[in-house]
Amino acid sequence: METLIDRLRAVRAFRNLPASALTKIAQIASPPTTYQAGELISDGQGEQALLLVVAGKAKVSLLTADGNENILYLLKGGDVDGQAALFVRQPRLARLIEAVYPTTVIRLRHDAFQDLLASSPLLARELLNSFGARLA
Repeated sequence: METLIDRLRAVRAFRNLPASALTKIAQIASPPTTYQAGELISDGQGEQALLLVVAGKAKVSLLTADGNENILYLLKGGDVDGQAALFVRQPRLARLIEAVYPTTVIRLRHDAFQDLLASSPLLARELLNSFGARLA
């Protein structure tokens, strides 16, 4: 669990949280899932989750109207995608995320994260204080 906490600390939204708060967040994280090269990590249906790339590399792309792939950016070990999905439920772009090499990811789903905040006012306060520190 210690490595997951270190990885969560790398997420900008969680950077200033104490270890006790990160431990609570780690408890709702999905188990690591490994995708082989060419497998879709996200099928473009607008998953409401933060995606933390543990290892490997994935490409994030959109399909154009004529069926061509437009690569937006690459994710590598330590990168995250979709931080806003933890806080805001809104339709996301129909992006595809595909493993370029064997890629291991962990997800934090919006609903589980929101339930955690509702059940832990102290965690919610710590998260607000973390955001406040970043704004200052």
